[in-house]
Amino acid sequence: MNESSVNRETTLSFLSGGGATGALIRDHDWASSPIGAPEGWPESLKTLVSVMLSSSQPMFVAWGPSRTLIYNEQYAQILADKHPDALGGDFLEVWHEIRADLSPIVERTYSGEPVQMDDIMLVMQRRGYPEETHFSFFYSPIRDDRGTTAGLFCACTEITGQIEAERQAERERARQRLMLKQMPGFVALLVGPDHRFEYVNDAYREIAGDRNYEGFSVREVFPEVEGQGYFEFLDNVYATGEAFSAHAAPILLAGETEQRYVDFLYEPIRDDAGAVTGIFVGGYEVTEQVRTRARLEESEERVRSEAERVRLALDAGAIVGTWVWAVQEDRFIADERFARSFALDPELCRKGLPLDMVTASIHPEDVGRVSDAIEKALQGGGAYSCEYRVRQTDGEYRWVEANGLVELDANGTAQRFPGVLIDIEEERKARIERDRSAAMLAAFIEAVPGVVYAKDRQGRMLVANRGATELIGKPPQEYLGKTDAEFLENTAQGEAVMANDRAVMESGVLRQIEETVHRPDGSPAIWLSTKSPWRDTDGTVIGLVGSSLDITARKEAEAALESSREELRRLNASLEERVKQAIDERENALALLHEARKVETLGQLTGGVAHDFNNLLTPIMSGLDILSRRHGDDEKSHRIISGALQAADRAKTLVQRLLAFARRQTLLPKDTDICELAREMRELLERTLGPQIEFRLETKDAGCAALVDPNQLELAILNLAVNARDAMPDGGTLTISVDTVTVAPKTPHDTLENGNYVRVSVIDTGTGMDAETLSHAIEPFFTTKEVGQGTGLGLSMVHGLAAQSGGALSVRSVQGQGTTAEIWLPFAPFQTKPDPVQNAEVPLPEKAKKVLLVDDEALIRMSVADNLIELGYEVVEAGSAAAALEHVRSGVVPDLLVTDHMMPRMTGAQLANELRDIIPDLPILMITGYADLKPEQASGLVVLAKPFRMAELGRRVAELLDGRQSIGTPA
Repeated sequence: MNESSVNRETTLSFLSGGGATGALIRDHDWASSPIGAPEGWPESLKTLVSVMLSSSQPMFVAWGPSRTLIYNEQYAQILADKHPDALGGDFLEVWHEIRADLSPIVERTYSGEPVQMDDIMLVMQRRGYPEETHFSFFYSPIRDDRGTTAGLFCACTEITGQIEAERQAERERARQRLMLKQMPGFVALLVGPDHRFEYVNDAYREIAGDRNYEGFSVREVFPEVEGQGYFEFLDNVYATGEAFSAHAAPILLAGETEQRYVDFLYEPIRDDAGAVTGIFVGGYEVTEQVRTRARLEESEERVRSEAERVRLALDAGAIVGTWVWAVQEDRFIADERFARSFALDPELCRKGLPLDMVTASIHPEDVGRVSDAIEKALQGGGAYSCEYRVRQTDGEYRWVEANGLVELDANGTAQRFPGVLIDIEEERKARIERDRSAAMLAAFIEAVPGVVYAKDRQGRMLVANRGATELIGKPPQEYLGKTDAEFLENTAQGEAVMANDRAVMESGVLRQIEETVHRPDGSPAIWLSTKSPWRDTDGTVIGLVGSSLDITARKEAEAALESSREELRRLNASLEERVKQAIDERENALALLHEARKVETLGQLTGGVAHDFNNLLTPIMSGLDILSRRHGDDEKSHRIISGALQAADRAKTLVQRLLAFARRQTLLPKDTDICELAREMRELLERTLGPQIEFRLETKDAGCAALVDPNQLELAILNLAVNARDAMPDGGTLTISVDTVTVAPKTPHDTLENGNYVRVSVIDTGTGMDAETLSHAIEPFFTTKEVGQGTGLGLSMVHGLAAQSGGALSVRSVQGQGTTAEIWLPFAPFQTKPDPVQNAEVPLPEKAKKVLLVDDEALIRMSVADNLIELGYEVVEAGSAAAALEHVRSGVVPDLLVTDHMMPRMTGAQLANELRDIIPDLPILMITGYADLKPEQASGLVVLAKPFRMAELGRRVAELLDGRQSIGTPA
């Protein structure tokens, strides 16, 4: 090979690749074409041809006034019989049959305007016959080396198959909707304990009349049927979950003088947990059959057949197959859709095959349940319904619902079993999401102290928490869906409450009302109720939400106080001053008690919400850690994941502040040199304060050790410094001093016991606070900053940390003269060296270790399991303590137990005690959202606070398995 050949191959390297079409392009006589030899092509054309030949998407280029066509292997498939003659031809001549459609688009692109179409219909002649096709494409103008538009580039996708599939699916849905709508049998769907109509078909309206059905209960729609037994049948089916059917049942409707007769079926509808949520109603009017025996006998087969159609066509919009099973012959015949759903041979399904071949496609975990349901239907006859997973042709499983009707002969032997198959995959996903949202809402409502409830426009109770149940003295099923006048023993009291509710809903204005009610034991109580109108998205009042607090004790105290005042007025003048003093002291005590209750209530609510946030943050941070390990080498992924982790850490900090206020944060107290800690923070504080603030630090050389969590204390000092900086917008001086103070009987402190304390003082020369602002300074969410510049949790967090550490926070301020904040912490006579910072890589096990992981939160359990598996551990998961014990009793021998603490029926601490009886030396790591473990519960355990990073989890697990982690302290 000579030098010129090598140079030419290098020059034409942009034509490499592209399969068979690429070879044709390289062999084509371009020198004789309007665009000339490839060596002289503009760089823009070379670049696009190179991209096109290396792409897996159909692409082409039309270049020059001749619109010379160059395309890749994938576009050759679209050309079909036009390839390879199309190569180098005029693009519009190649597609001459659709030139009228393409010319305007080509002209626009050649004028420099890009054109995009998501769906264009073209009738092409490419396989010897005209065919309707659909494409999505993007035409982009291409400029030559002089900047002039010289051609166009197109990336396209043929979507003909997709469009045809969508049309076919829509035709099928329309057919199924029409079938259900036009069925001669009446069909209705009822939901809830009061049986509200959700759907009725035309046959139902024709029989019962054109009434208002949807959204109304059966008792509201058919008041004339009261006493005829139908309502009682519905109530019994909903309460017991047992289906009910009747033949030739008499019914008398309003305005009619003669009874009608109906055959009907009431079938319970259940959710995933098996609870009854509604009732399917189906049947026929059989008046004529009852009146004329001959006509009845003649019509029995029609009634049976039509009843079968009603039951099998329920939710027909999702039908994916039908079948008929000849039971005694064991011959199962199904249509083509059923065969596709079960990944079976359609021809075999058409001819008939044994039931065992059909059930082989069912998920192994569901086979037993399906077999039991089939056996039960065969023994008793009648309706059959079962949900299960079935394997598809791609190997994946999909949820379906099978509905059928077993026919028995005169001897009660099953003969024929027809049915339909319904696709419920999306419905189950929606139900799971709905149940998750409902569970979160229920948990939130239960976490709110006092009484919380919601009512509809008619005053019926819709939602209520445990406090409401305790006040009413009845289980929820006895008051939900009813008004106060219906479920309260004292009807007059219920009417009074409903009158207050109506006033709020009619006025549309929030009100606070004192209501007198009677407790379950009959004793009177006074409740302060806050009631607010409940509006829909359009602003229309659709109900009421409210909360109530028992103020009986306060009212009794006020009454007693007033009585004392009247008695004191009768005393002689010499006692008047002492009486006034006693009254003032009592009022102050009541005010303090009120404030204490308010702060405690807020603390409980805040702690509960923060605990839930910790549970939500745990899978987020764990998932991001795994992504970081797997994609850390990719710069873009690393940047995105790092940003997400930073946001999660900020959320974690906010939760720590909430827990600090609620005094529920997980503290790691240790003997800490506060002076040394302050000195180490100097550089951070100076950078935070900025050049306008003069910073002074006054500390002792030694002797200022305290028992405190150093990380939380650093955060507290930084919060106070930031508040001080914001109070000095024009500059000033910030002084932080650390000294030791003794609280003695001669020099008492308002809230601290006698003893030695380390005092951290943060003093600024800023704007200060007036008395009113100072009185609210440590309240949660109180802030004087503008919206978006502060959460109002800073001082409350510092207050919570100090109180939980056995100390106190005091704040003094004078408006215009600055503020002094003091953190008092118990003095520690001895100081230990701080633990070394562990920055090492996450340790990996030398050999596989088995970890038993227990958590009732599925997301947290999944994320922790993924982390442990990522670190090389074998993980056995359990969603409850009972499930974990079952694993161990069935032979699972874990090397380590990792368990949540707060779980239903049995806590993590109780599970640990149970397992220690079985495996005495089992290492245990407890993970918890906040410090809810008592010292005796944490004995012998290692506690890791949620949320945590993958490194923290890996280090603690490795230390426990190696026997290096000390037991009984938080991890």
